[in-house]
Amino acid sequence: MEKQVFRDIVDLNTDPRNTSRHRRIEWPTFNPNILPYLTGDPLTERPAITLAPIPEVAAAVVQQEISKCDIRQGIIVDLNIYDEASTKTPRLKFILRNLWWRARRQSAIWDLFQILVARGFINPACLQRPVDLLRRTPSTSLVTGLLGCLSGVHDDVNLAFNDKIALQMVEWAADVQWLATMIVRGGVELDKLFDTIASTKILGQCDEEIMAAYQQLYPIAELPAENRENEREGTLLLSGEVPPSRNLFGFWLPHGVSANDETRDAQISSCLARFDAIEKAYRQMEGFPENDPVFTGEPVFDDTLC
Repeated sequence: MEKQVFRDIVDLNTDPRNTSRHRRIEWPTFNPNILPYLTGDPLTERPAITLAPIPEVAAAVVQQEISKCDIRQGIIVDLNIYDEASTKTPRLKFILRNLWWRARRQSAIWDLFQILVARGFINPACLQRPVDLLRRTPSTSLVTGLLGCLSGVHDDVNLAFNDKIALQMVEWAADVQWLATMIVRGGVELDKLFDTIASTKILGQCDEEIMAAYQQLYPIAELPAENRENEREGTLLLSGEVPPSRNLFGFWLPHGVSANDETRDAQISSCLARFDAIEKAYRQMEGFPENDPVFTGEPVFDDTLC
């Protein structure tokens, strides 16, 4: 289990490995070695190899994550996963690939969130109110669009639409929307904030063309900067978990945590433990050692971007 919850000081530089709590490139698709392991066979094909069972412990992790959701829901971003999980012989291998991709993205978002807390852009008290994962607001949508100008976020959209992520044919941006929610709740100056986010390269580099087009439609000066503490506020069960009918598959980023520091830290550690379990299951399924290049490999950045 990961022990560290918040870091007091985070130094920024152009190598995101130095700001990652794992000292690696956290955003999964920056590493070209990872991409072949994220794809799946066309949904219409079910060769015997894809139906082979995955390790029992890994299968248990997948089933545990599925159990947190109402798979009868017609949520577009999760539809292929729920359809697969509902078949007589589900391809848990591809569900786990999708789950790990989502989990690793969220891990990168969490690293970035910690930096923004350490730099004073976000107050961790923003985590105390639950987030309605299925609700959209104009404010968070605008900030989500701004973050979508970064190469990692933008490129993953293309990968999903081009069937390069197993069981993912549409954009999945719940993690980016979570970060946007925390930003809006904090009411920060977005231009300075974005400069800090871009400088970390955790979500990649800024695409100037996409940014210019976005700014033309939504000038940064017009983006929300006031406090909105209740932004996208949702509800949790008495257990502290998201109601299955309002949940998204594999979403583990913390929200709705206690105001008590000790309790909050335990709750966040529990969320991080979910990520650790997912990554361990994925590594076990693929047969990767922990120091394999798939997990620690070099980033791919375009120096022509801003």
